[in-house]
Amino acid sequence: MSDENHPTPAQIFGEAIDMPKDKREAYLVDVCGDNVKMLREVHSLIEAYETAESRAFLNPQLGVERAKEILSNWDVNTLIGLQLGAYQVIEILGEGGMGVVFRAQQASPNRTVALKVVRPGLMRQRLMKRFELEAEMLGRLQHTGIAQIYESGTAQTSAGPQPFFAMELVKGQPLLDWSLSPDRTLEDQVEVIIKICDAVQHAHLRGVIHRDLKPSNILINQDSQPKILDFGIARMIDLDASATLAQTQSGQVLGTLQYMSPEQCVGNPDLVDARTDVYALGAILYQLITKTPPRQLDGKGLGESLRAIEHSTPVPPMRIVPGLSEDLNTIVMKTMELDASRRYQSAAALGDDLRRFLNHQPIAARPPTLFYYTKMFVRRNRVLALSSAVVIALLLVGIIVSILLLSEINSQQNRALQAQDNFMSMIESTRRSAELSLQSTQQEDAVSRLLQAASQLDQAPETQPQLVITNRNEIGLNLKDWEAYEEARRQFQMALDLSLEVVGTDHPLTALSQHNLASALWYLKDYEAALDLYKRALQTRDLDPDVDPGDLADTIDYLGSTYQRLGDFDQARALAERSRAMKIDFYGEQSEQVAATTNNIGWQLMLQENYLEAEPYFRDALETLQTLPERQLWMESSVSHNLAYTLMVLEQFQEAESLFNQSLSLKIAQRGPESLTAAITYRRLAELFLETNQLSKAQQHCQRAIDIYESQAPKASGRQPAIDLLKRINSQIKDGESAAPTSANEPGQPE
Repeated sequence: MSDENHPTPAQIFGEAIDMPKDKREAYLVDVCGDNVKMLREVHSLIEAYETAESRAFLNPQLGVERAKEILSNWDVNTLIGLQLGAYQVIEILGEGGMGVVFRAQQASPNRTVALKVVRPGLMRQRLMKRFELEAEMLGRLQHTGIAQIYESGTAQTSAGPQPFFAMELVKGQPLLDWSLSPDRTLEDQVEVIIKICDAVQHAHLRGVIHRDLKPSNILINQDSQPKILDFGIARMIDLDASATLAQTQSGQVLGTLQYMSPEQCVGNPDLVDARTDVYALGAILYQLITKTPPRQLDGKGLGESLRAIEHSTPVPPMRIVPGLSEDLNTIVMKTMELDASRRYQSAAALGDDLRRFLNHQPIAARPPTLFYYTKMFVRRNRVLALSSAVVIALLLVGIIVSILLLSEINSQQNRALQAQDNFMSMIESTRRSAELSLQSTQQEDAVSRLLQAASQLDQAPETQPQLVITNRNEIGLNLKDWEAYEEARRQFQMALDLSLEVVGTDHPLTALSQHNLASALWYLKDYEAALDLYKRALQTRDLDPDVDPGDLADTIDYLGSTYQRLGDFDQARALAERSRAMKIDFYGEQSEQVAATTNNIGWQLMLQENYLEAEPYFRDALETLQTLPERQLWMESSVSHNLAYTLMVLEQFQEAESLFNQSLSLKIAQRGPESLTAAITYRRLAELFLETNQLSKAQQHCQRAIDIYESQAPKASGRQPAIDLLKRINSQIKDGESAAPTSANEPGQPE
């Protein structure tokens, strides 16, 4: 019998822990049978888990070591030499409580990566979908200060399913080692923290919080560019503060505790937001300045350490480093305020104040007094200030006038910043609500949460209309991803109405809203209305000297697709060729952007049933994508699907099947086996198998597509065609006929 018939205690635990207690015992008796030893081990594991969870994390030794013993019965060396997804494991680079990092080699593109494999048992089954979706979100973080996540997936190993991340392999020194170099100045260290703030802000604006920023998670390369590792991964595998501490002895977690905010110590993940990362940045800056951590926790128990973080303020850095700038001391202490509302409200605000410090400008963290502004002016203009008494007198007259102006400006700025902070807090709540939709596998639940997030924008202050416009567009795009086109249309329409009222017809935000509203109308098949909006968006973007070339080309692409739907193939082709030429000029011929438009031209030809002419365009796009240094998996899966469909119509079934399977594998790796986009390819494979008289396979793949639609989105447009196809397949099986016509000549929506 296979190993699948003998589940391990860890696998049984993973299934049982989420069951209601009244059903759990019956399940355990059924699955363990007469294996008393296994039943006892699973009971021990459940008891350890519930004990640690019920008593929070103040005593990490309450049975957790027994749970770790069962869950972590795993020899990491067994993975060396194996193939995990597209990656050949070479050697171990390091181990942590969460997983093991390997050096691995990817064949296409040819590159060495850091492969982080999550330890068995750390992720229960119900969290796997969330893991896959959030991994995709993290993969979108594109910043020089963040180590790129190339891909995530789950590999079947001897220890069961193990999630993994393929990440950029960063070469550099740990931050603290870098800072101890004799020639490293205080200004050098502050500049690095500013770069880290910029990277953290980039992630925060995309809804990703690190939650575990610390010096060991930051490497500095030879150009003094920091790289943040493991961005958001702790969140992804559900290791919030309580879980992290519960699985680690107190002596092992002190390094993380030193940078943990007071709200994390409470163990309530709802309190954790962007200001948690701001606190950690302050703790890191504290250690760089003073060469000592913010608190002395050595020798203290875990509970005592947590209480110290939650209730005591660190010793001010200027008491440890004599002569330290009062401004820098103030910045650090504001960053590490116990009350999150008194900290800098964003990483960007912290970075801006550090820039002011380096430029000898007044910092926002200190009250604007006459003496303070005068001192900062003299510091910035030291030579002039010391040149002569006459010059000083003249300067002081100018200073007094300037201070009066600066005081008024600062007062206005403070009022504006306070309004913005209040609104950003509301936006954070909106983002949290929308983020929950990413964890959902149900269309109705996801759409409901997104609409709930949208309703919060109704309460936004009138001083922040542009942020409201931007967020309505973002929520609309998420709704469109879930095929909630009518709801998306409403959000885009509200964004456009507000944009026309606030910034007028010729503003980039208006063009953005017009473009997005047109895209929703396109899917609602209102092509005439979409055409008018795309034209207006293009007119604005064409005249905007600062327009992003990619945005302009996108509008041209979509306008062409709309002409295509209205039967004007000449206009459609002309616009697509214009877009492609623009992208070649801006991005280069071997780029994902050019590949996207090349694929679009192929799709237009496919809709005209010019399959022979479409084929080379799809091949060209796919070859371009496969030669890029960074694989664009989502686009590659779509182009593979389109080429496969074209070849199926041309009766090149063997290559078509191979490409469909390639597309399906990429989609599953990115969005999981239950994604709607995977359902599309399952249905096309069913058509291919029906066409080639492989009726059993056709039935199996079509049923798989229907199951996905039923569980994820019963109202999705692809559900009914799949049901109709299954009826034809079943009819063929029943009648015993050797072949039957299919809907293969109806290409449907573009990939």
